Amino acid sequence: MLAAREILVAEERGRIVAMMGVTPCLDRALWLGQARTHPDFRRQGYAQRLVEAARARVRRERRPALRLWTSERNLAAQRLAESTGFRRIAVFTRRVARTRRAPSGLRTSRRAAEALRLWRRSLFCRQGGGHIAYQRHFLPLTQNVLKKMAARNELLVGQDIAVVLWTQEERRTAFASVLAGGQRGLTAARRAAGERGYAAVQTFLPRDPRIVRWAREAGFIKGSWGTRAVLYERRV
Repeated sequence: MLAAREILVAEERGRIVAMMGVTPCLDRALWLGQARTHPDFRRQGYAQRLVEAARARVRRERRPALRLWTSERNLAAQRLAESTGFRRIAVFTRRVARTRRAPSGLRTSRRAAEALRLWRRSLFCRQGGGHIAYQRHFLPLTQNVLKKMAARNELLVGQDIAVVLWTQEERRTAFASVLAGGQRGLTAARRAAGERGYAAVQTFLPRDPRIVRWAREAGFIKGSWGTRAVLYERRV
């Protein structure tokens, strides 16, 4: 979460010329975000130094990976990621909707293994490279990770539907990752957020034509940002 964010900085003659946020994910990987370099110091290797500093921390603390996302339109950021050893996982798109006050048919569940089986058979899993969005990050969904979400009462299930639903600082907005159920799963996520008193719901979905169509038919529209989010990962 944001409270755990640290800032890496690069200095030149006592002046901060580049910075990057570092946050732990639920699976202990480190998430890199909000990278900034002063215009006078771009293309001089400062961003690469910050990435390597984060990688050194991952190795030192025996964490599984570094991850980040960047816009598909930001070619410079993609080149930086690929030149520093990151592998492209998938492209996601952020969608938003007002909630619906209607029964969702979902209930909280602690049965992570069953939900994981649904997930692994779903288009969401295949097109997302086995990753989901969670708490401002992306991470690979495993049974251990899903157990942690279930312990927080964030795992909701229905008939062939599985959804992870949580909140962050924006108390009127819920955040969802649909694991299985296609369009029905997306509709159920909207309704589940409404049942819990939220005014809106946001989700990151794999940018696949079928999934985008499901989202549109379930009442989701494009967000104001994050519509072409390229996820990268560097295993250590």
